[in-house]
Amino acid sequence: MKIRKTGNNKFNVESSAKGKFYKVDLTAPSCTCAHFMFRLRNTGEKCKHIAAVEEKHSRKKKTCQKSILAYSRILDEARKKGEIETVVLMEKYGEPEVQELINSGDLIESNGKVRIME
Repeated sequence: MKIRKTGNNKFNVESSAKGKFYKVDLTAPSCTCAHFMFRLRNTGEKCKHIAAVEEKHSRKKKTCQKSILAYSRILDEARKKGEIETVVLMEKYGEPEVQELINSGDLIESNGKVRIME
């Protein structure tokens, strides 16, 4: 299940039908899938899309707590330069750290360069 950050506490989560995404907002929490909208919205229960985002979000927090300084430095450098070669960041800070920020949606990668998700 692909999860992409779209804003503060907002994510797009791919459905089982490839290419179709549901919007999840962790603030509410809410999801645009039919299961949540028609069955779970007023029950306080969460659909699998909300649960997946919460799980990934909590894992990201744990990972970031371990490497908070590296992530902060990577994001600061990308913010200052606007766009930077992905390989340069990976050589400087480590591939797993840069890849985690790309996977989480904090960095957007295109044509071998990354920039901050705005």
